[in-house]
Amino acid sequence: MIKALFNDKTALELSKTSDDGLAGEVNGEVYNWDVSGTSPNSWSVIDENGNSFSVVLDEYSADSKKYTFKIAGQVIEVTEQSEFDLLLKELGISSGGTKKLKEIKAPMPGLVLNVLVSEGQEVAEGDVIVILEAMKMENVIKSSTAARVKSIRVNKGDTIDKGEVMVTFD
Repeated sequence: MIKALFNDKTALELSKTSDDGLAGEVNGEVYNWDVSGTSPNSWSVIDENGNSFSVVLDEYSADSKKYTFKIAGQVIEVTEQSEFDLLLKELGISSGGTKKLKEIKAPMPGLVLNVLVSEGQEVAEGDVIVILEAMKMENVIKSSTAARVKSIRVNKGDTIDKGEVMVTFD
């Protein structure tokens, strides 16, 4: 069984009924569909009333478990939720998979050797932000997520303390 949210609102539960069939429940209403793949990312669906429509997978993000489909010409976002995701939500705990980066702090005291970003710049996960020298070793400080640089609070040649904010993000 798959549980999902449509556009962060509509609860959806799907289960396979046969090789070509799906049973689903959307907000408590039960549906049965015959599904046939027309390509790896598109399907033809026939509902129990004989109505036919197409479903095309436009985008998928494994990190956020979000799918973007075009269903009968309408764009629908679906967020997949495993039993573990549902349990975390029920307990009021975030899985942290979509945590937004707000700032980068110095992990140790040291000397700023280089700042490799500028304000307004978009950075990707793993991009080098700052090079910090500590105990005669160069430490490469990287972005842990994609973000946009809001402000840079250090300059090349600055001596900084552990925990000092070096860069902030929008």
